[in-house]
Amino acid sequence: KAINDVIDKLEEADGVIPIVAETNSITTADGEYLERKSLFAVQTPQGFNKEKLLYSYENAKKPLSEYTDDGSVFAERFPLSTVEGDLSNVKITYPEDVFGIAGELVCGAGYDCHELAEGRKLILGGVRIPYEKGLLGVSDADVVLHALMDAFLNACGLGDIGKYFPPSDPKYKDANSVGLTLKILKIIIAAGYRPNNVSVTILAEKPKLAEYVPQIKANIASICELPVGRVGVGATTTEGLGFVGREEGIACYAVCSLRKIK
Repeated sequence: KAINDVIDKLEEADGVIPIVAETNSITTADGEYLERKSLFAVQTPQGFNKEKLLYSYENAKKPLSEYTDDGSVFAERFPLSTVEGDLSNVKITYPEDVFGIAGELVCGAGYDCHELAEGRKLILGGVRIPYEKGLLGVSDADVVLHALMDAFLNACGLGDIGKYFPPSDPKYKDANSVGLTLKILKIIIAAGYRPNNVSVTILAEKPKLAEYVPQIKANIASICELPVGRVGVGATTTEGLGFVGREEGIACYAVCSLRKIK
């Protein structure tokens, strides 16, 4: 939008810069505060009449190294017009600015599989799936959330879910994996990380999961406090191959990126 606004404004102006209101308090080196209401931060992209911009550079009043952008050179010779900028359009000048804006990203991967058995509920991504069989395990055996928890922990170098929820501990019998996932999220947040995006691929010959994918996706987004658009959920078969293909079990792969917040 900022690019298009600059281009549109060039129909009536020779120099256009996007600006946003300054939200920081501004002071001189001597501690004199400036009136913030009259201050704006200049952004890029900027647009100019090419000949007038070249003329401004060729006739600059100072060494070019003393100017901070094209607009400051242009403004010495010609009037500037402005358009509204975008607060998310943050300037990157030094390599360190990338981490300052976005935070360092780390990635992790996880995998889980469980056997299908009669007399068990089938729960995937915290969603109950109607089916004659469910997954066998100490907890509710939700392979989707188990794989995702391992991905979170692997990204931080914090081990795997067996370290935090040992299957030998009877208190985890029939445990709800949503609750377990929330505990893992607290652990990674305490370590200085937050989910940035996640993606899971469920391998199941039966039942067919396509109609449940949107619900699983929304549920994972809610658990991880992420926009739905940052959660990917796919479901596929193995074309009859392996234990999944023989309808003996269901598996899941998960990958994630986490943003370092400390």
